Amino acid sequence: MRNGEPLLFVLRDSQAAREDLKGMLDRVAAAAPKSTWSFGLYFNCAGRGASLYGLSGIDSAFLSRQFGGLPIIGFFGNAEFAPLRGVSRLLSYTGVLALVGEEE
Repeated sequence: MRNGEPLLFVLRDSQAAREDLKGMLDRVAAAAPKSTWSFGLYFNCAGRGASLYGLSGIDSAFLSRQFGGLPIIGFFGNAEFAPLRGVSRLLSYTGVLALVGEEE
């Protein structure tokens, strides 16, 4: 850490994580017709599994409920790299969804 750099403390909240995932999936589903997607990729932080929710399969159940028969493959990882406020950062306890298909 450098002097003046922010330090954040966060609380892992399983209910907030569920609500955030549901909201994100609703926004993604509304953005494009499901018929344009061929498959999906989902990369989930290992910290989002049973250790966060107390049950396994929560994120995949939400994906299945939203996208039905769309094939989605993925795996658990240790952390994810993604842009946040214009800067690439190392993130944890996140899930990354990519839907692949053709434009109509």
